[in-house]
Amino acid sequence: MLDQTDVNSVKAQIDRYVQAALDGDWDAWGRTLTADVFYSPPNQAPINSREAAVAWAKTLPKIKRFTVDLQEVTGDGDLAYARGRYMLELSLPDGAPTIERGAFLEVHRRQADGKLSATAHDFLEQSCAVAESLPYIQVQYALVSPSGKN
Repeated sequence: MLDQTDVNSVKAQIDRYVQAALDGDWDAWGRTLTADVFYSPPNQAPINSREAAVAWAKTLPKIKRFTVDLQEVTGDGDLAYARGRYMLELSLPDGAPTIERGAFLEVHRRQADGKLSATAHDFLEQSCAVAESLPYIQVQYALVSPSGKN
């Protein structure tokens, strides 16, 4: 079992991850991930490095709200698992909001410095609401008009 120090470390890292995303500080966000992270955003192909994850994150619309309901942190030795639910409110390029809700599972691996860092993120989007008045539908964080032309 993880000791309370490790549990608190994972929780603090998740807090840093969320705050960096809210701040749009993608380099700080990337530092919460291992260099060889496996990052699986909702409805998209997996990403296999910190560098690629940061490049992907820099394409996201502005994040207005990001909340995490951390339901469990557990593990043993050099591995920790965190699971919970999330909600993202994004501001699309035209200023219209969209809200995404889902669940996540993270794997944290102990690094040479003793810290547990996120080495795998998997997200399951359960709903994405875009205002009905929008002429665009958000798909995989790319905007596509109903006619299929951007």
